[in-house]
Amino acid sequence: MTDFEKTIRREMTRERFDALRDKVYEDAEHFYHCRYGEVASWHVWNRTTEGKIAHVDERRFLAFGSYYDGSIEKWDGEKLPAESRFSSRLTADIVFIGLNMSHDGMQPDWPLFQNARGHKAIVPTFFGTEAEGGYFTDIIKPDSRLLDYVQAGIAGQVMKVIEDDLRNGKGQILRDHIRLFEKELDAIGADKPLLILYGNDVEKIFERAFALRLLEKSRFHAVVKIYHYAYYRYLRQGNDAGNIEAYRSHVREKLRRYITIPEKSLLS
Repeated sequence: MTDFEKTIRREMTRERFDALRDKVYEDAEHFYHCRYGEVASWHVWNRTTEGKIAHVDERRFLAFGSYYDGSIEKWDGEKLPAESRFSSRLTADIVFIGLNMSHDGMQPDWPLFQNARGHKAIVPTFFGTEAEGGYFTDIIKPDSRLLDYVQAGIAGQVMKVIEDDLRNGKGQILRDHIRLFEKELDAIGADKPLLILYGNDVEKIFERAFALRLLEKSRFHAVVKIYHYAYYRYLRQGNDAGNIEAYRSHVREKLRRYITIPEKSLLS
């Protein structure tokens, strides 16, 4: 166990979880009136009484090999053994960051606190490790200044709008989203979290924010960039399982100082 892992606090209560889920993250001009439970998630998974991930027969999520274990919008069963409850794993000491949502956050049938937590590269990498339970959000939230002009989930289009706004000498879009992110950290109680960035575009956003002093790097225990979870497809290990294992190896190397990712997945 690393020194950082020994410091991780897991103090979430049901009342606080529900309050975060239902909190509207912003009601200002440009921003969609989403709740945290619609724009964020936790890297945590429901378990069976045997401690295995609890698969649910939801074909729309399983079509691409995702692990759909049921929504975590409601507190998990109190009859489960303590070690099988996702609630015992939640922590604000680890924060995972993606770029932006793949939709506008307003789809009524999207499970709350779901986001990409069931992705087939994420689950085998973090299930059962000390990183499980970390908060997962996107640095760019649903914003009419972007969604009126770009397709949600297309990173290149999102980055172009942000970079154009910076070149025009304003940079207000980036400033607004960094401000929202700091409020989000305060809301979840992330005092000095390990920040894990998913992909190059997210790293660029934070590098610019640090350079412009919109955010202080000292705010975090450390900032580590890993491959985006969709990048596993390009690792060319010959098959899907091999690519996912290559992704896990990459994450293990990048997080070695902070989080222990074992040689073999803890799913089985």
